[in-house]
Amino acid sequence: LAGRASRSCLHAPPLQHSIAYRSAHPKKMPDKPALKRSASFIARARCVLAGDLGGTNSRLELFRVADGLTSDALSDVGRVRPLYRQTYKNADFAQAGFTDLLHRFLSEAGTPVTLEAGCLAVAGPVEGDRVAFTNLSWTIDARSLEDEFGMARHSMRLVNDFVANGYGVVTLEPGDYDDISPHGPIEATPGAPVACVGAGTGLGETFATSQHGLYDAWPSEGGHGAFAPRDDVQTELLAYLRKKFRGRVSTERVVSGKGIVNVYEFLAERSPDAVNAHVDREIRDADEGAAVVSRAAYDDALCGRA
Repeated sequence: LAGRASRSCLHAPPLQHSIAYRSAHPKKMPDKPALKRSASFIARARCVLAGDLGGTNSRLELFRVADGLTSDALSDVGRVRPLYRQTYKNADFAQAGFTDLLHRFLSEAGTPVTLEAGCLAVAGPVEGDRVAFTNLSWTIDARSLEDEFGMARHSMRLVNDFVANGYGVVTLEPGDYDDISPHGPIEATPGAPVACVGAGTGLGETFATSQHGLYDAWPSEGGHGAFAPRDDVQTELLAYLRKKFRGRVSTERVVSGKGIVNVYEFLAERSPDAVNAHVDREIRDADEGAAVVSRAAYDDALCGRA
């Protein structure tokens, strides 16, 4: 008996049947199959949900916590192989929203799941475990997710995506990262503040500070700080973007996925003879033009410069 994937399957696992014929006489027609619940389907996997919800993609993972939310179980989250992981394009759920995306994810996990707890790193400022995304028309409320998915109160946590990165950075060990300093390896000062910057759909920034040997990461929308040009070409870029956006230009308009496209378009207008018409059209027509610029960077001079 095939169970149809639907929202209801998250709360009531589908019946699976096994056939047991009563064959007292070899020529007797069998009775109707006896339906019974499979023990494997009744047992639900107790899991922690971890998620990274950016402006373009949502990356979700489930980690088993068979014995509940013990310290040992939680310390393994992110270090052991997840029960299930998947990445989704947010544009596919632009109208339906994140709740439908999470229903889809859980229905695809391959086993019924009970969410014991969850933490979602989200691309926007979080207030009261609620977020309105900066570069996406989603609003997510942790208490509503708890109600929707039968979770205990205050077991779902929303944090700014770069706050999550800040906590992640201070857990890195040798071998987890590459040294890029032009001056060679640098010994970190114990307890010193830590900065974390990363460009994706937007520009994320956070910092972490230490007190009594424990770090706290702090939210920041630093990517919206004003873009400060450092040479003549960047000054031209600032003027171009001021005209394009009719006013103030943030650093995120330059240093991000969307920023790569802005820089390319500026260079294309500045050097029209260097434009490859086919590549240019593909960039301007694409939903994620930065990916096209990146792919063409080694073959196209403007893309490479951008």
